[in-house]
Amino acid sequence: GMQTFNGLLMWAGYTGSLKAPPGNYDLELKIGNSNQVVTGSGRWLTHPGSPATEAEMIDKFTLSRKIADMATDVNRMVLQCRGYRTAIQESAKGNTELDEKAKFAIHLLDSIEDALNHPNWKMGAKISSLAWICSIWRLRSDEAKLHGT
Repeated sequence: GMQTFNGLLMWAGYTGSLKAPPGNYDLELKIGNSNQVVTGSGRWLTHPGSPATEAEMIDKFTLSRKIADMATDVNRMVLQCRGYRTAIQESAKGNTELDEKAKFAIHLLDSIEDALNHPNWKMGAKISSLAWICSIWRLRSDEAKLHGT
């Protein structure tokens, strides 16, 4: 599953996985704790009540995957900031010569984390909102593109 931590940016409001787009899939089922595995193939279909075409659902999945990857990158950067902050605090502990420099570096890291993951309007909130919109909106194929990709 997805890694969780305090202050996690959740795309589409949960830490679950994206729904697979329509298409042909190879299936593998392991039965209980045994070594018995059943394999087969199958076709995942678009919901019969959906007005979306198969191509639109695939485009929506592709866009959702890109958005989820961006959220994962933001979360990775937040964890890096926190790791650097901890390392700086540990290194400067008890060293008055490093104390002011450490405070300045930690202030910079706090600013970076705030820009990445602040819930009001910053990058993390925008990515999360974009994921939610993508999850509920029926996108036409020509609309299912991320700027710059």
